[in-house]
Amino acid sequence: MAEWVARVEKSPQLEAHREAFGRFRTNRRSDRKTSDFDPLHGWPGARYIALHTLSHLLIRTIALECGYNSASLAERIYAGNEEDPRTGILI
Repeated sequence: MAEWVARVEKSPQLEAHREAFGRFRTNRRSDRKTSDFDPLHGWPGARYIALHTLSHLLIRTIALECGYNSASLAERIYAGNEEDPRTGILI
């Protein structure tokens, strides 16, 4: 996972996701909040995006193969970070 993150961290696709996240946060900003605003606060990062995409592919496959309704399946994503690189998906 660390190798993949290093490879895609500067990719145009991930940069587009990062910019879209910043625009979303900026558009949702409240004028009542007077402290410093960081549009990338809460950015989940490349690890989370990869695991989230994989989990939805797995949910769709399980729904098609096993007959479950995809809305009845839930996901839990453990993305880790540089200090604790453990990752996982629980469906």
